[in-house]
Amino acid sequence: MTQIDRHDLAARSEEILERVTVVFARKGFDGASMQDLAAGAGMSVGNFYRYFPSKLALVEALVERCMRDVQRDLAKVRDEPDFFVAFRRLIEINRESLVPEEAAIWVHVDAGAIRHPEIRALREAMECGIRKEMFALLTREVEAGDPATVERLEEIADFLVVLVSGLFRRFAFGDREAERERFDRLTTLVIDTARDRLDAVRVRHPLLDAAE
Repeated sequence: MTQIDRHDLAARSEEILERVTVVFARKGFDGASMQDLAAGAGMSVGNFYRYFPSKLALVEALVERCMRDVQRDLAKVRDEPDFFVAFRRLIEINRESLVPEEAAIWVHVDAGAIRHPEIRALREAMECGIRKEMFALLTREVEAGDPATVERLEEIADFLVVLVSGLFRRFAFGDREAERERFDRLTTLVIDTARDRLDAVRVRHPLLDAAE
């Protein structure tokens, strides 16, 4: 396959992902047939198989796209003077652009992970990748020079990923106007808690260096 062919295939696959979002969000991994997905993409089943030979391949593509989006977003805050201010701004931008169907997809992926080991592996790999991206950003704030510091930074990264993910899911399926104030309030709580934990690591870190 030529470079152009690979580029065209990737672009077309991305277009198909956008088209099948509603079908996948409404019917889930087990409920949506390949016929349903092909119809949602506006193409024949045979042609759909050229891009996604299975529903698992579709989930894999969704996970890869999610990771690209996360990496792109976190890159925007990498060189900001205040990580938490920049991170909160990123949360607010993504909140306003949040599409309920996108959030519903991940609810179905979670449900599918219970029944399908392959989906569980993909889901765990994605979460691990997101935590690593967050951990890498935190190490720009505090050098992870010893096991205890690494453990604390990993906990903060995990805390941020889990809590922010939960905030988005509740916001996606609730009354947005009613939830916006609560979302802001809880975001402040999450950010302030993570900042306090990081400050505690900062205070502890020089003492470890001196002891060594």
